[in-house]
Amino acid sequence: MLDEPMESGISSEDIALAKENARHFDPRVRAKAIGFLAKNGPCSWDDLRSWALDAEGEIRLQALYSIGSGMDAASYLCESDKAKCSGILAAAAERYADLQVGITMCKLAERDAEWLDLTWQIADQLVEHGSEDQRSAMMFGFLERLIPERDWGPDDTHIRSWILSGGVQKKLLLLKIAAFRGLETGRMKEIVEEIARDRDPYIGSLAQGVLEGRVTHSDIPG
Repeated sequence: MLDEPMESGISSEDIALAKENARHFDPRVRAKAIGFLAKNGPCSWDDLRSWALDAEGEIRLQALYSIGSGMDAASYLCESDKAKCSGILAAAAERYADLQVGITMCKLAERDAEWLDLTWQIADQLVEHGSEDQRSAMMFGFLERLIPERDWGPDDTHIRSWILSGGVQKKLLLLKIAAFRGLETGRMKEIVEEIARDRDPYIGSLAQGVLEGRVTHSDIPG
């Protein structure tokens, strides 16, 4: 738990008021107070999990934004136990399928290899076993940013495992990303060309349609 505020000039009275308002009946007041605490502290694991899984979207947004900030109290807490923080993100992604979860994951994945592995595991599970809404949140918040930015192609271990041994949903999502971002983005064309060789004629046909510009991301199921 971070007991000290992350910014100088914040008084104990400010913190006491924020703690009181974090229990306010008005969600707007709660969200503002929680945003303050997530940024400046104090912030415990119980607090962070409660905020990230709150029924109010604005409160979840405050928590998730601070986790990905790299300088807020919530972010410092997550750096102390990345696996624990990853568990909170996975629970939030499963429960609400918020786009902000994926955006936060993308920010974390940029930091180091451990964060990359942890966030990829969340996406891998949700794309394979999650709902359409969960897959959509992973695509637009996380994967369609991460894959081109890392310049991953079909030879990358993450992508190759999805193409060779991943389920249908993983291949469909890669095709959706390519159709959405454009074949000229990163190495998306190479990825689609590899999927076009798939033994499943349906998958191969969709990939060929993406290559020829006949299939858009909205035409691809899942």
